[in-house]
Amino acid sequence: MTEVLDYKIRVSNACAFTPEGTTMFFTDSPTRRIFVFDYDAHSGLTNRRLLYELPSSVPGFPDGAQCDCAGCLWVAISGASRVIRLTREGRVDMVVEVPVKSPTSVTFGGVDLDTLFITTRGPDGGQLFAVKMPHDIVGVPEVPFADYKPIPNHIMCNKNAVAPESNTHFCKQCGMEFSSLQSRFCSMCGVARAC
Repeated sequence: MTEVLDYKIRVSNACAFTPEGTTMFFTDSPTRRIFVFDYDAHSGLTNRRLLYELPSSVPGFPDGAQCDCAGCLWVAISGASRVIRLTREGRVDMVVEVPVKSPTSVTFGGVDLDTLFITTRGPDGGQLFAVKMPHDIVGVPEVPFADYKPIPNHIMCNKNAVAPESNTHFCKQCGMEFSSLQSRFCSMCGVARAC
């Protein structure tokens, strides 16, 4: 086991990476702060800096978070009935109001990764909400467990992209590259490989 962050953390909630994998966002909920780090697979996390601090006029705290295709961070603000989007510079440029007090986390889903799913907790929560995003906002496919390959460029940030028809190395359903020539099913969406 290796200690990665050597300063005191009160309650860590979100770790989210930009699509290119070179920046990591980190939420320390009780401090109401979100930090950003430079990330390299060999040297780890460096250059910690404050990205955003929840204003004292806003109740609650930052909770779960996820990056979109542009590298902006979507953060559930638990206790404030909202999800915010932070630019890479730490500016709030979009707010999604939710009908319960405490959203807990967010992720992107749907065929085109253009739906934001929001989880919530009690006492008035416990539901899952889905919000269709504007046409220019999409998520990034999650990398399947133990899959170390980068997301193919032809599906990165292009919700209308289709894998090349002539190349059977990519799933025709979701565009993910097969992990080997022997793969019979897509590890991303589960569709049988076309022969």
